[in-house]
Amino acid sequence: AYDTAVATRHLRRSRARVVHARSYVAATMGSLGTRGGDGRLLFDMRGFWIDERIEGQGWNPEGLKARQGRRVERALLARADHVVHLTDAGRTALAEASGGSPERHSTIPTCVDMERFSVPPDRGAARAAVGLPPRRPVLIHSGTLGARYQVGRTLDIGRRFKERSGGTFVVVTQDVEAVSQRAADMGVQAVIRSATPQEMPAWIGAADFGLALVAPGPAGVASAPTKVGEYLASGLGVVATAVGDLAVQLGRARHSRVLSSDVGGEEVVDWLLAQPSPAAREEESRALAERYYDLSDALDRYEDIYRRLGARPCA
Repeated sequence: AYDTAVATRHLRRSRARVVHARSYVAATMGSLGTRGGDGRLLFDMRGFWIDERIEGQGWNPEGLKARQGRRVERALLARADHVVHLTDAGRTALAEASGGSPERHSTIPTCVDMERFSVPPDRGAARAAVGLPPRRPVLIHSGTLGARYQVGRTLDIGRRFKERSGGTFVVVTQDVEAVSQRAADMGVQAVIRSATPQEMPAWIGAADFGLALVAPGPAGVASAPTKVGEYLASGLGVVATAVGDLAVQLGRARHSRVLSSDVGGEEVVDWLLAQPSPAAREEESRALAERYYDLSDALDRYEDIYRRLGARPCA
């Protein structure tokens, strides 16, 4: 409450033309700070926050926290001058539910710096640089592997991949202890490491394929896993679940695959091992990253929204 009061006073004194609020808490501050003034509110949703807590943190969907959160969400959607969503699927669902002009809603997914994440000139050398066998294929999961992910399915595919290919299954995550315990319980041999943001391009660049098995559910409609853009920009094939817009983005790809619930681990590994030479995969994946996840394109879209809301462009 104290932080909200301080932020509200600061916003009112600043007389900002546009307040860009990332997620629900910041948007609540922005709504209070621009109330009764000329400031415009840009609500950058970053996913379905309430559903994420129901699915990932065990909130009771009919409980007090969820009901209060829904009220705040409805108020913010009604108050915002513009709303940014991570996925077209999420934008469509909320724009229809909240009413109002469709022009008030835009989609800008989590994007990737195409210079930081790129196709390495020598994938074997990239593997050696992070301590992996240079001539063996690598399957990776990067980032969170918790309640909103299909943890068992991810580890099962990794185990089968290692056993059948003789390659390496890598998990780069901050959840090292929890993932290591689950892997040990399942008899999965994996390289499980934490890494800084600066180290992530090297780890992803060492792999051939990346997993992004987000658990389907209401929150998944608005999910745009950051790792997918990073995988694609680095030339990896992606194996993902059909959350957000991934079925549309990857549905026609030859070297990436969106899994339905009935596809087992053995079938996934059959598909991985049947993939042709990496050159075609790298070309296709890089093109998909440029089409859907290029950071420079996202910056242009934000600048357009700022202009429409009356903000002066940056020098």
